[in-house]
Order: sequence, then structure tokens, then C-alpha cells
Amino acid sequence: MKKNPVVKEIKKDVKKAKKEVTKTIERNWKKIILITLLVVLIFSFLLFITGLRIRFAFGDALIVNLQPSEKSFNVGNRQSQNITFLISSDNSRFCTASCTYVFYDRSEEKTLHEGSILLKRETIEGKTYQIDPPAHGSGQKIFNFDIQCSNLKSFLCSTKSPVKRKSSFITLNYQLTEEETVLKSELGNSVRENMILLNNASSNLQKAYSLLVSDFIGKEMLFSQYYDIDSSLDADLKRTDTVLDLWSKEYYVTIKEVHLNEWVNSSSKSSELSLGLLKEAVDSINRQIKVTKDYNLYKGLFFNISETALILNSSDIDSELYKLYDVIVGISDNFDYYSSVDLFEEDVGTISAGVVEFNRKVQENYTIVLSDGNSLSDMEFTKKCIIGYCENTTGDACRDIWKISTEYLNSTFHLPSNFTPSNDYLVMGNVTKILVSSNTTEHYDRYCRFSGALPLFVPDIEQIDSPNLNITTTRALTNELTENPPLCCVYGKCLPCCQDEGCRKDPSLYPLILIHGHSLVRQKTAEPSLDVLNKIQYQLQDDGYINTGTIRFDFDPEEYIGDWGLSNSPVVVKASYYYDYFYSLGRYIYLTRNSDNLDTYAIRLKDIVDLIKSKTGKPKVNIIAHSMGGLVARRYLQVFGDTSVDKAILIGTPNKGIDGSVKKYCNVFGEKRECEDMYVDSILMKKLNDPYYRPGSVKIYTISGKGCDTDGKDGDGVVVLENSLLPYATSYFVEGVCEDLFKAELHNDLTDIDKYPLVYDNIKEILGED
Repeated sequence: MKKNPVVKEIKKDVKKAKKEVTKTIERNWKKIILITLLVVLIFSFLLFITGLRIRFAFGDALIVNLQPSEKSFNVGNRQSQNITFLISSDNSRFCTASCTYVFYDRSEEKTLHEGSILLKRETIEGKTYQIDPPAHGSGQKIFNFDIQCSNLKSFLCSTKSPVKRKSSFITLNYQLTEEETVLKSELGNSVRENMILLNNASSNLQKAYSLLVSDFIGKEMLFSQYYDIDSSLDADLKRTDTVLDLWSKEYYVTIKEVHLNEWVNSSSKSSELSLGLLKEAVDSINRQIKVTKDYNLYKGLFFNISETALILNSSDIDSELYKLYDVIVGISDNFDYYSSVDLFEEDVGTISAGVVEFNRKVQENYTIVLSDGNSLSDMEFTKKCIIGYCENTTGDACRDIWKISTEYLNSTFHLPSNFTPSNDYLVMGNVTKILVSSNTTEHYDRYCRFSGALPLFVPDIEQIDSPNLNITTTRALTNELTENPPLCCVYGKCLPCCQDEGCRKDPSLYPLILIHGHSLVRQKTAEPSLDVLNKIQYQLQDDGYINTGTIRFDFDPEEYIGDWGLSNSPVVVKASYYYDYFYSLGRYIYLTRNSDNLDTYAIRLKDIVDLIKSKTGKPKVNIIAHSMGGLVARRYLQVFGDTSVDKAILIGTPNKGIDGSVKKYCNVFGEKRECEDMYVDSILMKKLNDPYYRPGSVKIYTISGKGCDTDGKDGDGVVVLENSLLPYATSYFVEGVCEDLFKAELHNDLTDIDKYPLVYDNIKEILGED
């Protein structure tokens, strides 16, 4: 068959073109290879830049590492401790991070040091500090090392990566030295005994004063002693205030070396003098009572004897009588001017001796009067009786003779019919006068008289009351010796460390655990997920919580039981269920495992809760969990019980699962097992939402975002609103917007309390509830 000329011509042109192309390639092969390589490089660079920007967009470019994340030291007071912080970063090799750091003394709320560094990917910066406990006492101080970093802008390093912040928590537990411990015990006994001594001294002085204000001889001189002792005791009490102040500050050595001996000696002297003054006042009053009684007794005896003495006609007795009378009157008239009981007692002694001697002389003289005078008076009374007028004598011869002589002289008597006259009568008809015998008259004139008399009767000296020591006194020292328990200072406020059962079980002091959610991208570390909780953690710190950073299993928890719970403020700590750990070669080793299911994460959360309970010594914790973290928390409560949790706050948690586009693309960005557990129809979700399950004592709260189209329903762009609610939970709602590329930013921004402050307001309200 004959070939078509057209086809033949085309084949000829093609062959010719191939030859030309071959010749062109042979001539320009170097240029072609260069252009091809250039295109490949440009495409690869664009992919690299896009990858970097994706990492920056998800906040995964810069990770700040700070070691140690926490550390506890046990030292004696005045014993310094060095601490070194190591700062490094996991960052793009094209980026340099600009960081500022601050070392805080949280106990005194002051900055110890601050500065800035540039941090490259493989750079490790070390900062070493000396931390010092107080020079006295025991307790705990707390410190934070805080660092903030952000990447510097360059062509290959975007600045869209958010500021990353990391904090290290340090506790410094300090104790009394061995010497101070022994000295505290010894001083405590001495100080208590001396305070009792001073209170007794004050009581004695008050009792003495109550006696001194009464009326007794010599109180002016005792008042002078009182003021001297009171002045000395006042100085002792002021010294006591100084000692107690030093004791409360635990300056035990200062008390012993500077104050103790002088204080004790002076206090002992004040006690001795006050007791002596009280005894002297009591003795003075009792002596005055006795001497006054003696005075009144002998004065009365004197006047009784004087009645007889005044009858006797004796110059010696008269002299003695008026001498004693003058002394008695002198005591009575000058009683108010006695300066001491001794002088009063001396004068009364003179009276008692004088009265005794005076009585002896009077009785001696009066015996003569009685022996002869009574016979004469009997004889005279017999004369009267013979004529029928009988009368008994009194036994007082002089008075009887005086009485009968006066009567005989001035009276006449009727004579009886059988009367026989004698020389003893002067008969005048039928009446007679009785004549007194000369012997009777002579006896009376010699021994008796009635002309003498004392000018004035002296009354008794009024008796004072007996001393009454049964009075109520006021304690001079009402303050007690403080126990000086260990002090824990937080934010400038110092209180006894939280060690008793009441403090341990105080719900307002329960530790707060921040749990992150599902990671948007697969990560080698949990740090980016934890970083989204920073703003909540640091705002809680500003509101009085103690920021303990991120919990890690790189220590033996048994060494630090209760260490984080000593301060009277609750702690807030971030924790990740992505971190697993095991014990090897004498220490805990931890690693990141973020591709497990939620049951495994719940087991790790149990370890976290148990560890934080151990570190704080508290029986319960509170939990704030974001997104998937809320499901982990609920599974933990369901499997292990809720006796260890007081409150659980779930923020943006898909409590009934995820569906729609979120379910469809979850595996694309996140880990498969996590995503499958969160599907609305997953086995885990059916377990969590078992209609017969209800939590026990734990209080559940949900904070849900609304305002974003979430697969045609209201929600936060990721979680449908109705899927975030629980029938047994208290619900809070936050209105927001979703304007990002994926229309899901509200879900992620619920932890950004700068954008949505209502979230934090809800958290504060919940944590403040009883």
C-alpha cells in the first residue's frame, strides 16, 4: 500500500524537530538542570515556610524548659541554701527567644533578682541564687523563679508564637538548731516560773495596798516602801514584755545571754519585797489591834482601881494615880500622831506595868482599910440595928463609915419600947441620935477621903478591823507564753503553718489542679497543651493562690508529705495526663505518651491526684479541666470514686461526645485513640453517660461556650452546646465568636481569660462557694 504523502511529510517534520530539540538540549543541558533545581528549591522553601507558620499558628514552635520544676530544702535557721535554675528551649533552629526572668520571694512578696537573656535552641542558661531562712525560729519560706519568652522576629521566624511562661516552685523548710531546741525547753520553764512569780508579787502588792489605804499606825512609812517596790515591779513587768516579745520572735539565745539573769534576779527581789511589805502591813495591823486591846483593858482597870485609890488618903498613891492618868490621856490625845506601832506598844507597855504596880500599892493600903475599917463599920451598923434599923454593910469600909457617919449626924431615930440607954446614944424623948465612936472617926480621917477626883474619864481607843486578804486582785501579766509553732509566710502575711486537722480539712485550702485538653496537633511534649492554662494559673496566683508550676514525677513523693500544704493559702498546679513515669535506678523517670486512650489517661490522673494529696497533706483536691481533660476527669471519678475531689469545673468539655465535622477531622490533626473515645457513639461515652450513674459528694460545674455555628447548632465551634451539659452539673455559659479559618476559636479561647474574663469570674465564684 502506498504511503500517504501528508503522513510522510509529518513524520519527516517530527523527526526534524526531535533532532533540533536534541541539539538544543545538548547545547543547553546545564541551564535546564539549573532551572529544574531552582524550581524544586523554591517549592521546598515554600513548603518549609508554610510548615513553620503552621507550627507558630498552633503555638508549637517555642517550648521553654526550666529545671528544677520544683524543689524542697530542709535546713536549720541561719543555714543558707544554693539553688541553680537551668533554662533551655525546644525551638526552631532559625529562632532566637528573648526572655525575661524574675526570682521572687513569695513569703515576703518581693523581687530578689530579675534580668533578661537571649535563648537559642541548644543554649542552656544557668542562674544560681542563695536563699536564706530567717535567723530565728522554724517554718517555711516559698520562692518562685518565673521566666517569660517569645521569639524575636526574623524572616524565617514568625513572631505569632504566643509568649511562653514557666515557673519553678521552691520551698525552704527551716528548723531550730539543736542548741535552740534544748534552750527553748529550758527557757520556757524559767520564763513561766518567773511570770508566776511576778503575778504573785503583783497580787501581794495589790493586797498590801488595800491594807495601806485603811487607817492604822505607821502606814505612811509602809506607803513609802510600797512606791519603791511598785516602781521596781513595773520595771520587771516592762522587762517581761521585752522577754515575751523576744520569745515570740524566737530569739532564745538573746533572752538567755542578755535578759534572763537580771530579769529573774530583779523579779525575785520584787517578789520578796512585796511579800515582806504585805506581811509587815498585816503584822502592823494585828499588833495595833492587840496593843489597842491592851490599852483599853489597862485603862479600864486603871479607872476601876482609881475609884478605890481616890478614897485612900495617901500622897504616894495620889502621885502614882495622876502620873498614870497623864500617860493614859497622853496616849489618847496623841494617838493619831504615832509613827509606828512600836512607839504605841512601848507607851501601852508603860501603862500596863504602871497599872499593875499601882494596883498593888492601892490594894496593899486598902487592905489596912478593910481589915480595921470593916470591923468599925460593922460596929457602927450594929448600933442602928439595936434600935430596930438593921442594914447590911457593902464591904467598902470607907464608904460604909462615911455613909453611916453622915446619916448619924443628920438623922434621929425612934426608940423601941424595950430600949436600954448607953453611951452610944443621945436620947431625946422618944427619939435618939446615934453617936459615932472616936475610933471610927479617927480611922476614917486617917485612911479615907472623898475629896479627890479625876478631871475627865478617858474613852476607849476605837479598834480597827482585822486585815482582810480575801480580795480579788488583777493579774499583772495576762499574756501567755506563746507556743511559737512553725511560721509559714505567704505574700507578706505570716501565720502558724497549717498542721492541725481543722486546717488540713479546710475546703478553702484544697489544692487546685489544672488539666489540659486534646491537642490540636500531634506533639512530642505536653507543654503546648499546658501553656493554654497559664493565664488562669497566674491570675489565680494574683488572687492569693500559690503557683507551684507543673507537677512532675522526678522525685520521691514520700520525702515531701504535706510540704506544699503548710502555708495557709491553696496551691494551684498544672498537670498533664500525657506524662507517664516509672522508677529506675533510684529515681523516677518520666516520658510523654499522648497516643493512649482516655482510660489510660484517667489512671494517670489518679496518680496525679494521689501525688498532690501527698504533697499537700490535704484529703481532697479541686479540678479545672479544659475540653477532653474534662472527660478524663469524669472517667477518673467514675472509675476511682469521688472521695478525693471536692469540686470539678469542666470548661468546654464535650460531655456527650463530638460529632459532625469535628469528629470527621479529629483523626487528621489529633491522636486516633483520643478521638475515637470522644465520638458520641463510642463505648467510653456510653459509659460516662450511663443514666444510672451519678457522682457522690463531688460538685460538678460546666462552663460552656455559645454563639458559634457548630455543625448547624449553637456551640463553641468544636463542642455543641447541648453536648457540653450534664444533668447533675451546675451550668455556666460564655457568649463568644468564631472568626478564625476553622470557625473554632471560641473553644480554644475559653481558657484565654483576657478575651473572655467571664470564664475566670465563673471560676472564682465556684471556688468561693462553700
